[in-house]
Amino acid sequence: MPKLTKRLVESLTVENRDYFVWDDEVKGFGVRIMRSGTRTYQVQYRKGGRTRRASIVRHGTVTIQQARQRTKELLGHVASGGNPVEEISQHRRASAVAALCERFFEAHVLERCKPSTQREYRRSIDFFINPAIGTFKVIDFERRDIADLHHKLRDKPYQAN
Repeated sequence: MPKLTKRLVESLTVENRDYFVWDDEVKGFGVRIMRSGTRTYQVQYRKGGRTRRASIVRHGTVTIQQARQRTKELLGHVASGGNPVEEISQHRRASAVAALCERFFEAHVLERCKPSTQREYRRSIDFFINPAIGTFKVIDFERRDIADLHHKLRDKPYQAN
């Protein structure tokens, strides 16, 4: 197949199954044409004896040159030891702060704390932690997020600590 261009991508016909067309210029860069007519740019590489493939962006959202450049960046990351598909998968599987709070409450607080302390921990989790940061992924959580929450609770110093 020749070098992918906007005209070529838009001229590809929709079939009754998804298929790929690969670029001659950048190995591992291609476009996926889905039965629905959606076209997405793809990167494909081998890591650990397996072929990995990931969507970069939908056709029309960015230019084909930008998608090709993003592919080069991802392939450079792979060459330096990274694995973008596995990183995305790990991020999706990562626990949220709310789940970590529940695990802490069940494994530690219920086992080692007095009933009054248990109630206070439950109250803190339900009223302060979960509403503010409960949906954050643990791996995305940073020290400044804790500092921000602490700062928001400055009018309740005991609770903030």
